[in-house]
Amino acid sequence: MLLTLILIAVLIILIILLTRSPSNKINKTETVVLRWNSSGITVAGNGTLGIASNQLNKPWDLTFDWNNSMYVTDRYNHRVQKFFRGSSIGITIAGNANGNSGTTLVEFNEAVSIEVDADQNLCISERLNCRVLFWPKNTLAGHIIAGNGIQIQLRKRKQIDILLL
Repeated sequence: MLLTLILIAVLIILIILLTRSPSNKINKTETVVLRWNSSGITVAGNGTLGIASNQLNKPWDLTFDWNNSMYVTDRYNHRVQKFFRGSSIGITIAGNANGNSGTTLVEFNEAVSIEVDADQNLCISERLNCRVLFWPKNTLAGHIIAGNGIQIQLRKRKQIDILLL
């Protein structure tokens, strides 16, 4: 009986050790604590629409990178703003800082969805240019990865949500 229990214990330990893989471990460098604040905290924009670096005009989507920088699609300013952690001043990293729309690969016409990968490359979908752009980090233009940029008239348009795996 004792030998059977020892054999079962050894088998359980072996199964645990063999099924654990070092690649499944997550290295935590910072502990994030989320707390509810019923009054809210403004982290981007100043409550007034506009094109200044501290203003937004219909922010539509946002995402965060591994440095906790926030990326916001500023829909009616036709741009993507990056806000570093703790800063309320945004930097235009894609689109026109002046809020003008367009159809070239350096412009947007209502950017509505955004994703950022581990290398800080962006995927941005647009509503009126009907395309998804891949925007490499520190570049001035994107590359079309979906859509053709030709607007079609439908009864209902749906936003394209993108996900980088």
